[in-house]
Amino acid sequence: MPCYDARMNKIDLQRHADSLTILMRTMRRAKITIAALAFCAYGLAMWLWYRDAAWYALAVATIGYLAFRLMSPFVYRWASWRLCVQPAGAEAIRWLEGQCERRPRRLVLAEITERLIDDARV
Repeated sequence: MPCYDARMNKIDLQRHADSLTILMRTMRRAKITIAALAFCAYGLAMWLWYRDAAWYALAVATIGYLAFRLMSPFVYRWASWRLCVQPAGAEAIRWLEGQCERRPRRLVLAEITERLIDDARV
């Protein structure tokens, strides 16, 4: 397994800080919404199960599971698409995609969250 210890350039990160903060907050809101909808889908599936509609319950639970499972890549693409409309946002997304070519996306996004979002709360 390769070692990913190369951190981002602090200057480049600060240059795109505003756009990346918007991206991360949009992704967080969308993930919370999808997780809540998936939880509601499981509740609906249980209700359908008790109403003796097992096939409908299975279908609803499967849709809820797939929505929750595919949430991260979908939310990233959707939030990136929304941000690319602005010129500064498009430049930040290009920089972020370059970072994701060198390291896994989850590590890049975790570092951005650590450096921008979590540092702002202190």
